[in-house]
Amino acid sequence: MGAPPARLAARLRRLEYRVTGAAASLPSTAADAAALAGGEAPGDGAAAAATAAAAAGKRTLLAAFGSHRARRRVAARDAGRVDDSALGGEGAASGVADLVAGAAAAAVARGDTREAAAAAAGAAHPTRPPHDPTATAPHAAYPLSLHTPPGAGPALDAAAGRLADRVAGGIVGPAPAPPAAEEGGANRGAGGAGTGRGQDTTTTKSPPPDEFPAYVLARAAALAAAVDVGDAATAGPDPARRLRWLALLAALLRLRAGPRALRADPLRGGGMAALCASLGVRDPALCGGLLEAIASAAPGEGGSVSYSWAGTHGAALHLRVLAAALAAEDGDLGPPAFVALRSEVRLPSAELAAAFRELGAVAVPAPAGSVPGAPASGPTRAYRVRLLPPPPPGGGSAAGDAQATLGEAFPAIKLGRRAK
Repeated sequence: MGAPPARLAARLRRLEYRVTGAAASLPSTAADAAALAGGEAPGDGAAAAATAAAAAGKRTLLAAFGSHRARRRVAARDAGRVDDSALGGEGAASGVADLVAGAAAAAVARGDTREAAAAAAGAAHPTRPPHDPTATAPHAAYPLSLHTPPGAGPALDAAAGRLADRVAGGIVGPAPAPPAAEEGGANRGAGGAGTGRGQDTTTTKSPPPDEFPAYVLARAAALAAAVDVGDAATAGPDPARRLRWLALLAALLRLRAGPRALRADPLRGGGMAALCASLGVRDPALCGGLLEAIASAAPGEGGSVSYSWAGTHGAALHLRVLAAALAAEDGDLGPPAFVALRSEVRLPSAELAAAFRELGAVAVPAPAGSVPGAPASGPTRAYRVRLLPPPPPGGGSAAGDAQATLGEAFPAIKLGRRAK
């Protein structure tokens, strides 16, 4: 077959992606085409512009004519990529994390090893709770000192004391409801946790949630029973630390169950104290410290502060809850506790197990019959979750027998492919 006619050849040379607002064109000179073929950059960044234009054109065609399956596949692939935009979501990176995210993006741009780029990206994880990546023991992986807000240590100890009293008194169900209060002043103090308008009414307000959720009370009762009978294997080396973790978990669960948008307004009858009381958290120092550390805060008029769990802040709170639940079990969450926690947070088992793996834990399905009534498969199956478990004996090599660090236990981060 001979060469195409000149008119057809001209049309073939003009086949290119049409992108609105972008000057996309194929290499206009033989030198530019040779540079692109050889991996060199032609003048004025033409190679990079052509590559970006081609990618944008493909996405335009996919959005216009692609199937739903193809679009979902591309969206899932993009969600797993780690680049500067993925690392720097809403409030995701600030301060040191922002610098590390920039280092990761620069490492990818320079063509550094994938291991180096993944390490930089993992250090800038926007939702991972405070941790020690060099820890080799479960109790050191997520230190309680890093999760306790500044100045809230006495409040956390007091909450742990109240939890111990509840369990010792045999009250493992909901606490007796306090007397109903008039909604006018109490609701204004919540600053938007209720109606948010601050009107005076004579109707009674429903009592706030119990300070300690059912899961926390059940796990505290199991811990107290192990201590009473001298079961050191179940109670662990430091039952007091586990009890403080449970008290912190109670506050985190109450924040997670509350509204996604909160407002503390001192001009409406109480500010932070009333807001925390409406959420079921008794100590403003603990509640306010957790809000400042995890939620998105925006100051308003009259000294008010608005808090939000939008964006990555809600995911950060969720992982904090799971880290506290795992630390409260000394890094070994058994199948019965997993099933109870799944009911508390209302998530499918597979999704909950995947979230635990983001913390560096190992989550494996529990054998059938390990939890009465739990199916062997499906969305309500039971798992056993362990953080930094000891290596199996007889690994065959010194390196294989070495205890992994928390940083090594984190799941590998998927990096985007380099442009060719």
